[in-house]
Amino acid sequence: MAGPPANIPPELVSPVFRRILEAVAEPSQPPPDLSDHSDLYVAVRKLLAVGSGFYPDEAQLQNAFIDWNNTCLQAGALVPSSSSTAEALPNKHVGMYNLICDNKDFLVTMLACKSDVGVGEPLVQALAYYQNHDKEGACWESDSIYRASPLPALVLLLKGPCLSIHAVWTIFQNRVGYAPLTPSYYLANDRRDTANVWKMLAVLAAYKKAVQELVDAYEAQCQVTGTALDRMASLRTAAHITEEEGVGVVVTPCTLPYSLLDEQLGLSNISFRGPDPCLIYTALQRTDGGAERRVLVKFVHTAWHAAGVAPELYRVQPVGGSLLMVVMELLSSEDGWMPLGKVLDGGGGEPLKQAVHEALRKAHAAPVGVSGYKAVHGDIRCPNITVQNLDASAASPKVFIIDYDWAGRNGEATYPLVLLASGPTWHAAVRPGAVMQQEHDVYLLARELGDQQ
Repeated sequence: MAGPPANIPPELVSPVFRRILEAVAEPSQPPPDLSDHSDLYVAVRKLLAVGSGFYPDEAQLQNAFIDWNNTCLQAGALVPSSSSTAEALPNKHVGMYNLICDNKDFLVTMLACKSDVGVGEPLVQALAYYQNHDKEGACWESDSIYRASPLPALVLLLKGPCLSIHAVWTIFQNRVGYAPLTPSYYLANDRRDTANVWKMLAVLAAYKKAVQELVDAYEAQCQVTGTALDRMASLRTAAHITEEEGVGVVVTPCTLPYSLLDEQLGLSNISFRGPDPCLIYTALQRTDGGAERRVLVKFVHTAWHAAGVAPELYRVQPVGGSLLMVVMELLSSEDGWMPLGKVLDGGGGEPLKQAVHEALRKAHAAPVGVSGYKAVHGDIRCPNITVQNLDASAASPKVFIIDYDWAGRNGEATYPLVLLASGPTWHAAVRPGAVMQQEHDVYLLARELGDQQ
């Protein structure tokens, strides 16, 4: 059984992509060290001149941009694609910059052009060219060096006077993932529009560094051999396949975030579990003592574990933008953990409800951080509570609260600006964007447990 490919944010595919995203988010203002960017400033001015020109066909537009890239920006030497590699594509005007390293061919940057906005879609042609370059997955199948990496590349998309930058990478075999890294910038603006100049300066500086970092990464990858290379390739390949109870083998093409392959993290048997409500992976982790433990890895809570009401956190690591990688204790059915709703359906009884209320009370009372502030969960529904080893003799069942995607400071954090689930009976003060209060947790939990208020 096969599922649809699972895409992930580009900043998790490669740290190179994060550099461009951060430049886009910067304010449009001159850099403090403008004198150190004089060559790039001149390149931006010349790019705006190129974008303001008239080009009767894609070939002339492509040649003008390639000449600008190679002589002014100098971010890798783009060359027009050969007729043999582009003959299968409706749009043959694709420029490329690739790296030949140890007899391996890595695509670093592509340029796709259309002389008029709205005529065809050059991004589709760039993705087709990327697949063609890797021989429709044959490279992935034939050599572990291609399976050890998602083969990230950059796409310069030039549609008339509009330029944007995109990320592209291999998910599985010939399946390709892509994401925009920038909006579309209009190059024919009056060059006296300084905001446009400063934005292009920041983005192109980041792009130029990203190109060099991709080259460095591929050269470093060519130096990895033997066990280390096989480990990276096998982890990425095995992550696509999971076994589900009652279903059997499920193939879900997915991209492993680069941070999961960090050898210091000590992960093996990594499996993709789903993109909703956030990216989730399970794995085995080798501890300092050599033992292995099962862990859950999320990309999206230390104090509540200390209070005994939440899974243990093993590692929290920023991975770019607003994303965190969280490696935490895995609460599995093999270890006796069950969702609260399932236990209640089986007649959990009053002792269980009291234990759940007590877990929330402890959580609300636990000091968080150095300042010792109190926290609110925000979404304390039955699916976000799990219970261990409940049986007739259990006087005090173990209750853990999970999924802290909304959690924050009591009285300061706010509910997300999305439509809240219609199933629960929310507190009257709860609405998208409203300030979260602990009393909202208490109210929602009482309704979930069937208490009268």
